[in-house]
Amino acid sequence: MTFHVAQTDTGSRMRITVIHNEGDSRRNFFSMEHVLILYATASAFLRVNLLQVFRIKECLEDGWVKLDDCEEFQREGFLRQGQINAWANDMLLIRDVLHYTFGAILAFLCCQYMNKYGLRHLLYACLLGTWLTTVLALMSFFLPGTQIYFSFLAILPAVLSGGDIVMMTLTSVEIATSSTGNRLCWRFFIYEFIVFVSELFPKLLDLYVLPTVFEVELNAAPTCLIMIAILISSTLPLKDFPAKFNEHTMIQRVRCAFGLVGLQQTLMCFTRQRECKGRRQLIMIIFMFATPSTYIGVFSSLRMYFLGQVYGWDAYMFTSVSSTAMGGCFIVGTLVMAVLTRRTRLFDLLVVFVGYACLTLSYVAIALSQFNIFAYYAALSLQLAPVIGSVYLRSHLCLLLESFEFAPVFSAICIIQRALPLLANSLLKMFVTSAMFSSCPFSIFLILAGIFIVPTFTSLYIYSVTRSRSYVAHQRHSTVNSNTP
Repeated sequence: MTFHVAQTDTGSRMRITVIHNEGDSRRNFFSMEHVLILYATASAFLRVNLLQVFRIKECLEDGWVKLDDCEEFQREGFLRQGQINAWANDMLLIRDVLHYTFGAILAFLCCQYMNKYGLRHLLYACLLGTWLTTVLALMSFFLPGTQIYFSFLAILPAVLSGGDIVMMTLTSVEIATSSTGNRLCWRFFIYEFIVFVSELFPKLLDLYVLPTVFEVELNAAPTCLIMIAILISSTLPLKDFPAKFNEHTMIQRVRCAFGLVGLQQTLMCFTRQRECKGRRQLIMIIFMFATPSTYIGVFSSLRMYFLGQVYGWDAYMFTSVSSTAMGGCFIVGTLVMAVLTRRTRLFDLLVVFVGYACLTLSYVAIALSQFNIFAYYAALSLQLAPVIGSVYLRSHLCLLLESFEFAPVFSAICIIQRALPLLANSLLKMFVTSAMFSSCPFSIFLILAGIFIVPTFTSLYIYSVTRSRSYVAHQRHSTVNSNTP
């Protein structure tokens, strides 16, 4: 491997970027993304398993004693089918709140542990927690007579191990520390693609497969295979532990793991370490990452209700069109990213501005779709731009941070991306009523378009701060661009 040293304008600090040779880079790329794919797949199957467990529990509470009768009850779609689904979704919502809460606490407390000892221990903890949760969930599935408390007990290993937030933080930190230039953008795009597929897959499986087939083997066999693959993938090579790991005592490692050491260092990157403009820029970037996830995860229900009122679309039609459009966007995005990362090196914030501007235009197109359905298809085609914009925003963020700041900043980003959609969805149900749609259905989307102008112009402010000669990020960006083919 080689070391690239970029000196700032003041000469007081130097940034050392580790550039692996081609063999090491390919090895690290395969191992981390491979583990993320396997974890995301297992997490998706786990969500489907728990959904079925909660449905069966509610169905048995209704008086259907046998499992076969309960499956037939769901398959035929009796009157309480909608209530059973609503109850199961509420249970999953409670699970997500617990999952993200403990994941946020663990990810933030373990930032200094990542800096001192590497990523492998926390990676093993996430995989082991997901494996134990899946085993317990399958036991609940095979033994439907167990109480609902046992189903919640099955969630605890995945919750206490951090789950999605910790795994996303580990992946982002590994990509940021082992890649640079165009390769950094490409790997972050693969990361966004894997996260999107893992969130979409349970919805498609629940909508198209589970209403017609309710055999236990549907969930048990694929999940067991995924768990075996995860155990095998955990042995793949990652970066070795630092030499000081063996020098520290067990008490020092435990104290560092639970945030008892270095919590002040974690908070410093958000406080006094940076100048005022730098702190504002960092906070704005962190909250900008939440806008695409909020758009896709929360306002999809708003769009479904809107299209149901205007064109009579049901959930099947909406999910089919949306999933096909997003899948096509990511396929096209793969080709676009292949061209952008191999042929040119665009300025990061220019791509960010275009991406968030397209996000704003998509809301305008949705509002106009009440007059022509093709406007909605145009809005779906614009969903690719904010995804690519968030990829380049991550790339720009890596240029503004020191290596020890990656863990706390990316943990904050992952927390915001998971927590804010849940909060926005709750507020959406409280303030947006059916009366607002019946009176003026397109006005809500125009209001949202006006709100999402804010992150679009925020990217211009970040550009002005970055261009400031007193801020070292501009010199770093210029250095990386000059060394990127």
